[in-house]
Amino acid sequence: MSAYLDKSKKNLSASELLLNKTLPDASIHCSYYAVVQQMLHVLFIKLKISQQQFDADKRNNNDGTHGYAGKLIGIDLIKRNRADYKWFQREMPALKKQREIADYQDKNMTPDEAVSALSKSNALINLLKENFK
Repeated sequence: MSAYLDKSKKNLSASELLLNKTLPDASIHCSYYAVVQQMLHVLFIKLKISQQQFDADKRNNNDGTHGYAGKLIGIDLIKRNRADYKWFQREMPALKKQREIADYQDKNMTPDEAVSALSKSNALINLLKENFK
């Protein structure tokens, strides 16, 4: 198992534990990063993109890890399943927005919002698993 896949699974577990402890902001944070780490697993293990090439290309494109990973996943996903691509392109930014609010805004997220983020995270990870076997 790749370290990225292991981290993704651990973040999902942490998200559930934090949700059960009524810590929705931290739960949302972990839900989001579980998907990011799953994307990195797909890129580096399934699609065999080297970490060095990814890092160089991301720098050349003036992009961050999350944005560039999402771009590369999208480029490949649209060729595999257009409906899943459209869903991914809508739901991943929505999850990122939830995480940004949880991490950076003077607002406490609700347990319902954390449940929504965890559900979205699981669905995004399942989409990645199905399309990148």
